[in-house]
Amino acid sequence: MKGVHKDARDVAPAHEVEEALRVMPGVLEASVSVGAEDDEGTEVHQAGCLRSLGAAYGDVGQDEQLIQYTIQALELFRKLPHSEFGQASCLNNLGVAYGRLKQHEARIRVTEQALELYRKLEGTEADQAGCLQNLANAYSFLGQTDKMVEFTKQALALYQAVQGTEADDHGDQIVSALVPTSELARYAVDLRSMTGGRGRFKAVHDHYEPMPAHLVDKAKASLKAASS
Repeated sequence: MKGVHKDARDVAPAHEVEEALRVMPGVLEASVSVGAEDDEGTEVHQAGCLRSLGAAYGDVGQDEQLIQYTIQALELFRKLPHSEFGQASCLNNLGVAYGRLKQHEARIRVTEQALELYRKLEGTEADQAGCLQNLANAYSFLGQTDKMVEFTKQALALYQAVQGTEADDHGDQIVSALVPTSELARYAVDLRSMTGGRGRFKAVHDHYEPMPAHLVDKAKASLKAASS
């Protein structure tokens, strides 16, 4: 997918989020109940369910619930091999939630951990840039202007390295990037947090390519758990 800014308020419709909140606990319970049959594959599935459940709560502004379920997902991911991307995405989601709750020290702590993990993975430049911008926003709220400027420059350099930036007729910066479709699920929420509600994005299909190595094992485990 080739992504550029779209309306940051484009989040899942309320009825879809409510349905996710109703269904996901049942899905998670079913996943746990078959854990003895295939521990590792089921734990990946459980972690994904917990992360998705947390994200659904975040979409309706229930950040305490987002934090609760995302921490559980993170703890599971940390027990699994080749789960760096899952860990990083959980930490990034926590950073966004802590930011909305104005807990900026915690926001910085988990976002730095997410950034460290993303830097170990290929094809995560856009994720790294998002972490850097989140750090910049946190330091801005804390009044540490020097660090805010430093991280903003690093984020901008990464965005430029990904695809490039340009200014529109109104002077707003347009950032273009190629990202996996699966990574757009929560982008509207994250973008709103990173830009104080000013950012917009739109996405159009660009091309197909082989799945990144760090996502292959995750996809196989999810399919295996779903078919068991």
